[in-house]
Amino acid sequence: MPSVLRHISASDMEKRCSSAGALVVDFPDGGPQSGVFCSLMSHVLSPENHSPYSWKLKLSSQEPSCLYRDCIQFEVPKYPGSVTFVDRYEYFEVHVFTSNIWEKELWGHVRKAVFGGIETVDETLGYSDNKPRPAIVCPRTHTDRPHPAYIRDKVWICTSDCDKFGYLSTKYLWIQTPCEPSQTSSASVTTGDATTAEQRTHDESSVESSTAATSIPSASDAPLPAPPTPETKPLGIKDLFSVCSELVGVAHKWKKVGLALRLHPDLLDRIEAKKNDVEDNLSDTLKEWLKKSYDTESFGDPSWKLLVDAVAHRAGGKDRALAMEIAAKYDVPPPQ
Repeated sequence: MPSVLRHISASDMEKRCSSAGALVVDFPDGGPQSGVFCSLMSHVLSPENHSPYSWKLKLSSQEPSCLYRDCIQFEVPKYPGSVTFVDRYEYFEVHVFTSNIWEKELWGHVRKAVFGGIETVDETLGYSDNKPRPAIVCPRTHTDRPHPAYIRDKVWICTSDCDKFGYLSTKYLWIQTPCEPSQTSSASVTTGDATTAEQRTHDESSVESSTAATSIPSASDAPLPAPPTPETKPLGIKDLFSVCSELVGVAHKWKKVGLALRLHPDLLDRIEAKKNDVEDNLSDTLKEWLKKSYDTESFGDPSWKLLVDAVAHRAGGKDRALAMEIAAKYDVPPPQ
């Protein structure tokens, strides 16, 4: 299992993976749950893989194999090249390296294997709220760390700041969802020397022109939703660092803050039973809140506004000065 392997180095990761055109598997409800990546890696090697072709680990005697806890490379025997999975912990990345002739077709099989595999893994592990969506690496520059951007019509929308979006400028072949047979006949591709240069040129140009037409999703009739205001913008597990940074000065009040955020007392008792320091308890508490481990139907999804009100509430420690500071910083109304 991948969990017993060592982590890939940053230099090896950069050498083996390129974000351009990669498929990002985004988990908008709080990141992938425990064991999903490891189980998915095992699944794609199994006969139950949602692909008509068997997958194998890409092993080479010429260079070190890409077999790490957070980066694993496969080959699909019908196709030249490789398929590389990367666990970024908040999301997954999938990179396909193959010839232009096969790229579109292979991406169709990869997408089906990935999302079909996660669905099977979720059922096996008993997860019901771990629904992923296809995304891209956010094109924004000068951000703290890489993160996903989801796609709506021909627009990418940053998951870290929904006010930031733009038009797609890169071709993403995986957006072609149906796993269709290649339009080039197998004879014209596999006969080796018998294939003429003219046929190869025609095949490649056909694939490239087809890619241009299908690499971005078709526009739906529905217009883009209005970006949420800072008050209503939902927070997710990817915001844990920012949220923790604002409350680190009141970490000793972590349990009061947790109660004000409507987490169940039993959950807070379990966190306390770990006997960690107050900073870790605060982090665990906020993590549960961002994962929506409370009654969201009654109190709403995690947001800066909810956090501001909780910090200012008597049950949360009544730190109105800190609440006002957070409200001003994130442009939300002052505490009630």
